[in-house]
Amino acid sequence: MLKNVAFILLTFLVLAGAVVVIPLVVPNLPLGGAPRSILAPAASVAKSFNGGESWFEKIRLDTDRTLKGVSILDLAIDVKDPNRLFLGTRGNGLFRSDDGGESWRRVFDFFGVLDPSSSVFEIAIDQRDRERLYLATSERGLGKVFKSEDGGQSFREVYITPVKNVPIFAVAIHPTDPRVLYMGTGQGGIFQSIDFGETWQVLRWVNDPVIQLIISPSNPRILWALTRRNGLWMSRDAGLSWSQILEEWRAFPRASETVTMAVDPRSADTLYVGSNFGLLRTRDGGASWQEVSGVWADDSLPVRAITVDPGDSRVLYAGVNSLIYKSSDGGSRWETLSLRTSRRIGVVRVHPKDSKILWAGMSEAGIEFPFIGDFLF
Repeated sequence: MLKNVAFILLTFLVLAGAVVVIPLVVPNLPLGGAPRSILAPAASVAKSFNGGESWFEKIRLDTDRTLKGVSILDLAIDVKDPNRLFLGTRGNGLFRSDDGGESWRRVFDFFGVLDPSSSVFEIAIDQRDRERLYLATSERGLGKVFKSEDGGQSFREVYITPVKNVPIFAVAIHPTDPRVLYMGTGQGGIFQSIDFGETWQVLRWVNDPVIQLIISPSNPRILWALTRRNGLWMSRDAGLSWSQILEEWRAFPRASETVTMAVDPRSADTLYVGSNFGLLRTRDGGASWQEVSGVWADDSLPVRAITVDPGDSRVLYAGVNSLIYKSSDGGSRWETLSLRTSRRIGVVRVHPKDSKILWAGMSEAGIEFPFIGDFLF
């Protein structure tokens, strides 16, 4: 563990021909010169360059404005250019950075299609055409999917919910066929598009808000759809048929109240689910489940963010209340990272080319992510 030391800076002032030496103390700097955590109380985005040992807030908009107090719903990284980032927020629209988060700018499209007060739940970047991106949103009481083909300079609405107060929570792009997309709605619909989002067909109604959709990177025919209180749904045939995973969770109290999930990028049958019970894992496509024990109290602290390192599937990050935990052995042992915040951790991301670089997105501590109650009947 790094030890805090103080550096003495000598300031020389010439007063009436005499030299006066005044010691100035700069506290809390560990050996090597990197502060463990520099965050304002209402910081919304933090970045680590050393695997979570120290963190820095990254909230600057311009000389006199910041993202302070903004609640982050999603953070998307351009895999081909990881300095290009997008932030989805609750009620503050979309933000973009082109310098790795050192500065951000609000995305104002040319025609004003995207409302700057929209809630952007998920951002999907087409990694074959990085100028094409999709947003899952709630805007002025309607759930909408927006599409941009110029990196966010302009947007079009490609889907609008027919019922008010039903957001679109999830949108995902097929990893090898960008014509194919999936989305999940607050009304419980799982939809598919096979023409870059221009038209949509219903695959399944699940009678509960679909808050997350994942296409397995290692086998894109396997899909996972997470609902708020109606369990998990899985498809092994690209969405043609679905099976519900709920009874398998009866042994875990409150596990049906789910929040987030993450798939192992190298094993399509390995999935982690964060819930009000804690963290669960399956390694056999949902047939059996195990509790992943951590240093947190599983039955009292919900796991609201879970991320698998894309470069090493043994490395996991979990956001539990206002803390981030890291495991380097697939969840057997955990350590607490040094991020100090009073806000709730809702997003954790790993740099796709440098696993030492981490991102954390935060929201108000008293708000349930992803704010289901604020948007549904």
